[in-house]
This record gives sequence, C-alpha cells and structure tokens, in this order.
Amino acid sequence: MEEKVNVYNLFLSLYGNNLYTQRQKKKQIEENTKPQEEEREPTPPPEEEYAEDDLPRLQEEVNQLQQLFDQAVVEKHSLEMELQSMNERLKAANEMMEGLKSQEALWRKHVKENDCNELLLANCISASAFLTYCGPHNVDTRKRMGEFFMQVCEHHGLPLPKRNCSRIWS
Repeated sequence: MEEKVNVYNLFLSLYGNNLYTQRQKKKQIEENTKPQEEEREPTPPPEEEYAEDDLPRLQEEVNQLQQLFDQAVVEKHSLEMELQSMNERLKAANEMMEGLKSQEALWRKHVKENDCNELLLANCISASAFLTYCGPHNVDTRKRMGEFFMQVCEHHGLPLPKRNCSRIWS
C-alpha cells in the first residue's frame, strides 16, 4: 500500500503538474483565439442586383452625392484660406508684440524718470509762461525767453526735464 501511494505521489509529482499546466495552456490558447474570432469583421452583405429601371434613381443619387462633395470641397477651400489668413495675422501680431516689448521697457524707464510732480509743475510753468509772453515775438526771442523760464524754475529748485526744450520754443 505504501508503495502504491509513493508511486502515485511520484506519478503526480512527475506528470500531474505537467498535465495541469498543459490544461492551463490549452485554456489560454482557447481564450486568445476567441477574441480574434470576435474581432474579425463581418462579411459584407451581397451586392444588390440592379435592373435598367433603377438607373435614373441611381444617377440621381450620384448627382446628389456629387453636389454634397462639391459643397464640401468649396467649404474646405474656404476654411483653408481663412486658416492661412488667420495664421498670417497671428504671425504679424506676435511680431508686433515682440517689437513692443523693447518699446515697453523704454516707456517704463521714461515713466520712472518723469514720475515726480515737481517736474510736471516746472513743465506747466514753462509752457504757460511761453504761451502768455512769447506769442508775438520772433524765434530768437522765444528761445531766449524759454531759456529764461527754465532758469527761473531752476533758481526756485524745481527739477528740469532731461531733454532740451529749446525745440519747443521754436
């Protein structure tokens, strides 16, 4: 009896696991083949047979489909042209933005330099004096009077603009 059990255990240890793995392999193969069968495309239905009487109806269908196709081609061309136009506008806008970035830096610098109220006060005083007193005079007199107005502002401690205003007085 003990020999039979040992022989049986020996048989199972040698062939039993192998039988079990063979069964698993068969099962996996069957599972792998089933989805392939399901994934296959169904066969197309057989084509209809047409008679000579069907020709006008089929020609009408072809004409309608041709019209739809032509409309789609025209719309596609229109959309392509619009896309090209929009891309060009976008490119121009991007170039303009890049160009304005450097200008923005200059503007910010100018604002920082001229942000004090005293400078504004000196400019207003000089401009109002120029308009009041320099109107009837010639160019040389205007320049001298403008320089005098700037000296008065400087004498009273008002900051002067960094740019020369002589071209304004001309």
